[in-house]
Amino acid sequence: MDKLRQEKDAHIDLIVDLHTALSGGQLRIEKFEGRIVDMYRTLTRWRTHDDERIRMAGLKMTEILEEVGGLLRCRPGDRRWTRTMAKIGRLSDVVDRRLKEVGMDDGPHGANALDR
Repeated sequence: MDKLRQEKDAHIDLIVDLHTALSGGQLRIEKFEGRIVDMYRTLTRWRTHDDERIRMAGLKMTEILEEVGGLLRCRPGDRRWTRTMAKIGRLSDVVDRRLKEVGMDDGPHGANALDR
């Protein structure tokens, strides 16, 4: 469970770092390439976990990562950006609910980490 919690925190850190770089117009994808590849590998393992709740959380975390990639095609603050961020928030809520069901609390990396 500790390893899953660390991986979840690493996922949130990656998403927040990508969002920050995109918001500031300073994204250099090569800087994040290794972390993104590692995260996809990790989430592949989550999606094959024995517990259905963890599989669902892994699926939703993968969707979040893909939605952040969609932010590359829009500007911060425009309608598409706002809609994508809302979708990421909804997906994050699903992930948090599923992980609470298996005994993982929010800790410092709870839902809506991008709002901090």
